[in-house]
Amino acid sequence: MAFNRKKQNNKSKGFLFAIGFLLLLVLSFYLLFKSTYVKISDRENIIFQQWSSIQDEYYNRFDLLGELNSSAKKYIQEDAAFDEISKIRAELSKQTKSARLIIKDEATLKNYTALQSSLDKNIETILTLSERNTALSKDKAFKNLKDNLKQIHNKIESQTEKLNDDILEYNEYIQKFPQIIVAKMCKFNKITYINKQ
Repeated sequence: MAFNRKKQNNKSKGFLFAIGFLLLLVLSFYLLFKSTYVKISDRENIIFQQWSSIQDEYYNRFDLLGELNSSAKKYIQEDAAFDEISKIRAELSKQTKSARLIIKDEATLKNYTALQSSLDKNIETILTLSERNTALSKDKAFKNLKDNLKQIHNKIESQTEKLNDDILEYNEYIQKFPQIIVAKMCKFNKITYINKQ
């Protein structure tokens, strides 16, 4: 009888050990999963914040373009670039998606960046025309607008470069083990690079 009891105690100890080991394994998996999820989420949020900052600069530029058009039209004969800027501004004002939604949707992002690139080309046309017009090039308000646009453009360029570096790092990170498992389970997808203007 004592032998049976000892054998039963050993079985109970073995069963409790197995349960304890299983619980430890589940807890370890949970902690690894949670830690990986938080790291991926943090990296993704950094990208969204950077993209939001770039969008803020686009909005600042957007606001200056109305003033630029008004100032330049006083001195330059009607040019297609003015009309094109107005059309692009109207199209961009229809963009109601948040920064997070724009950067996650490749088609929307391509459209958005294409509009911004087209806007850049038309701004460049107006600035080139302004250099040929001595009265406009001496206009202090126009000079100020031009300088502000240049600063905004430089900020967008440097922020986009940093953003693309972080997107590359994020995309590589979610392709490694164990991140790839968490990324697939939680639908963390690759993020498209931002085209430089």
